[in-house]
Amino acid sequence: MRHLLLLLFILFCWSQLQAQGLNNLKFTTYTTQHGLANNLTWATTIDRKGYLWVSHFSGVSRFDGVTFKNYAFNESSPGGLRSAIEVEFELDNSGRLWLSSSAGICWYDEQHDRFNYITPQDTTLDFVPRSMLFDGKETIWITGGSTLFRLNTRTLDITPIKERIEYTFDIANDRSGNIWVTVFLSGLYRYTPSTGALKFYPRRSNINGLFPDAQGRIWFSEGSQLVVLYPDSGKMEEFPAGKFFEKGMSYIGGPQMNTFPRLTGEDVLWIPSIGNGIVLFDMAKKKYSGQIKHDPYRPNGLPAVDLHSAIRFDDHVMWLTSDQGGLIKLDLNDQQFQPVRFPFLSAENLEQVFKIQPDRTDASIWWVAVQGGGLVRYDTKTKQVLKWLFKTGEERFIEDIVYDNRGRLWVAGRKGAAVSNDGISFKSINLNIKDRLPYITRIAPLDGDELWLMAVGGVILYNTQTGRSRFTAIGKDIAIARSGQALAHILPDAQGNLFTSGFFGIHRVDYASGIAEKLTESNFGHEGGVSGSYEMAFDRKGKLWFGTRGSLACFDPSTGKTEFFDDHNGFIQTACYHVFFDDSEYLWLLTTHGLCRMDTETRKFKWYTAPGGASAARNYTGAVKGRSKIGNDFYITLLSANFQFNPLLADKNEAQATPLISLFKIRNQPVPFSADEVAKEPLRLSYYQNFLSFDFTAINYTQPERMQFRYQLEGSGEGWTEPSQNRNANFTNLAPGSYTFKVMTANSAGIWNEQPAVFRFNILPPWWATWWFRLLVSGVLIFSGIAYFQSRVRKIREKAEVREREAGYKQREAELQREVAEFSKQVAEVELAALRAQMNPHFVFNCLNSINTFILLNDPKNASGYLQKFSRKGWVCKTQEGELAMTTVPGVAPVLWNFSVWDEAVAKKLDGQMGKRVVLHYKEYRYIPTTCFGETTYFVDRVEL
Repeated sequence: MRHLLLLLFILFCWSQLQAQGLNNLKFTTYTTQHGLANNLTWATTIDRKGYLWVSHFSGVSRFDGVTFKNYAFNESSPGGLRSAIEVEFELDNSGRLWLSSSAGICWYDEQHDRFNYITPQDTTLDFVPRSMLFDGKETIWITGGSTLFRLNTRTLDITPIKERIEYTFDIANDRSGNIWVTVFLSGLYRYTPSTGALKFYPRRSNINGLFPDAQGRIWFSEGSQLVVLYPDSGKMEEFPAGKFFEKGMSYIGGPQMNTFPRLTGEDVLWIPSIGNGIVLFDMAKKKYSGQIKHDPYRPNGLPAVDLHSAIRFDDHVMWLTSDQGGLIKLDLNDQQFQPVRFPFLSAENLEQVFKIQPDRTDASIWWVAVQGGGLVRYDTKTKQVLKWLFKTGEERFIEDIVYDNRGRLWVAGRKGAAVSNDGISFKSINLNIKDRLPYITRIAPLDGDELWLMAVGGVILYNTQTGRSRFTAIGKDIAIARSGQALAHILPDAQGNLFTSGFFGIHRVDYASGIAEKLTESNFGHEGGVSGSYEMAFDRKGKLWFGTRGSLACFDPSTGKTEFFDDHNGFIQTACYHVFFDDSEYLWLLTTHGLCRMDTETRKFKWYTAPGGASAARNYTGAVKGRSKIGNDFYITLLSANFQFNPLLADKNEAQATPLISLFKIRNQPVPFSADEVAKEPLRLSYYQNFLSFDFTAINYTQPERMQFRYQLEGSGEGWTEPSQNRNANFTNLAPGSYTFKVMTANSAGIWNEQPAVFRFNILPPWWATWWFRLLVSGVLIFSGIAYFQSRVRKIREKAEVREREAGYKQREAELQREVAEFSKQVAEVELAALRAQMNPHFVFNCLNSINTFILLNDPKNASGYLQKFSRKGWVCKTQEGELAMTTVPGVAPVLWNFSVWDEAVAKKLDGQMGKRVVLHYKEYRYIPTTCFGETTYFVDRVEL
């Protein structure tokens, strides 16, 4: 019986812890302050690219995790959205996004960013769309109006089923392919498309939401209760929520209910409610299992709003729509930090919390140490302060609270240490340490009745039974030092030896002798002479891990060596304040750059708040003052904030972010494009369209504001840019050519998606720089060159011919001139001969006179001789034929004679004697007729000059 009671108690405590853990979940709310057009949200869906669409009172919005693109109702604009409320979404196999509302049904044209409405061909039908359901093939089923309609996504035909069903609302399908629809204030129908069979299940109240489970049962909400229908038998079971919850519930359920297997299993149904948060129902056990509601002291908790729908698209994110509460996200990958607030402290005084310690008997009761404010016993359920101790005097400065192995509660502070056996009254202990301040900041209980205390300048081993104390000094004395300035943390090992960290490095204090041994120096990591070490933790192999001001370190007692981790071996240069191991033996590190998890076997680090994160730098810096584990949650108090997180929920964001090019602009003017087309075929741009802008984003809803991007424009000669959170790129004055714009992204955990988004485009050259124009110009130039060359050659030839003709003319002229000259010479010679002949008339006269004298004297012999000699006198000249001509009578034209010169001597005398007077003595041998002259040939025997 005792074992049964113990088991029941453990189960009760576990259920309470689970409920408490669910109420510690972090929710992220997006409202009009974040760019959402309206806070009254209705339905959501994820399109084929990963964008989240949400409908609201002002239209619809598209969300990439950071930015909302709002589409307001605009019936006057072509392609605009018609005015209606409660817009529903559906996605078909081709990736086309469909929207339905009382204004009609349409699909979104993403390339041209518009909405295209379609209507039934039969205009007499009462077609007022409300909800939609895609069957996974090619049919979208539509409720609304006088019956159930089917839309063929291939032909875009809208036709009704034969049966008439009035006022249909919500719709769902089970695993058998049956279509379930609710009817206003009447019940619900099951329609079988393959047979056309229709079956009615009556109800007397309005039904909200339908959820077919894996067993074929149909769950739906009805007012303040949940109902399950067994289709085969028609039996229904009702589960009123008011019987489970203390204050009851007036209304639960919405258009969509869902499960969250990763968090609560396959059988727990998440039901949105009006004013009561999320109601959890275990379908297997058929009972309500919990509630997630608003907590005013958890700023990141569920807001106090009425919920409409709970929709889940993957295993770690659930989206909630609400009435005036905006869009709400629950991301299991984003649960690493949860700020903790207390009603007895204002937001400005949260840093006063030093440590939180759950009560040993009731984990919902916390002991809260407040700096300078004493010790508070606090009920987390009722948010009430049960007891406030040490509110005045030096006792109010409490540094540590801890339970020992005997269940006694110890507190430490400026006045030393005190112990309580009942949690009501405390008794101070006398440590008997002289010349030391009683300041105690840490308590480390050992097995049995002993415990280690961290004091000013050293540590104390105290026996609770005997009251005996032993002090061991650590490092040099600091005159006005508080223990926090010299020592930071103490940690006993399995043998009772104590390890200390702080200003003077890491020391080990022997349990038996109390002797302190220095293990490491005080200058850790890259801090140089700046000293400091912080919290420590042992792994299963006995190695000591500790944080420093500049790195993480590990001391191996077996070798005595210390290994440091910094930016040279996978870590970063950062102060590491807090280290501890979880149940899975992962080492968790709280640094100035956020929360980090390390696998000590593989030496790999996983950041849950990336280095350099704004939230980390702003909210989670400063030395650790305390850490407590309550259930699966760790509560950590810092100098600047208090928060809790659950390592089981703080899973790494392994999902890659999908890069998308969301907007393309030419000279700041948006240009429609198809992402699928430009990734394959380049977009053709004119030469003046060379001032381009790209807006890009990425789809990953876990801390999307911390994603990083890098891009490259292939063809520009530039490489990849450095990673940044910039989401746009501008390019100016691009030269004509082929380009490919690529963008890659890394998710919040720093995991890069190596598959980039691609946009190909060609900037065409101007017409005067096109290939055909260049070819034409080249052809013209070549033709012109050839023509010019030929013309030049022709001209040169013509000139040559002219010059040749001129030369010929000149030559002919010269020849003519020579001929003329020769002729003139000949004429001159003839004239000269004639002149000479004319100039010797006296000679002729004298000769004739002499002959006449001889005649008168009757000297016939001398007259005859003289006359013969006179007749043989003449002039020798050379004809063109090379022959000699002789004038026998002066003044008379020469007679051609053919003289054959048989004597060389005679010939030499004749050579060069043209124009001179010679006397030829010739001798006639024989008469030889010639064809040249037809004269008698004479042979000259001598020449008389």
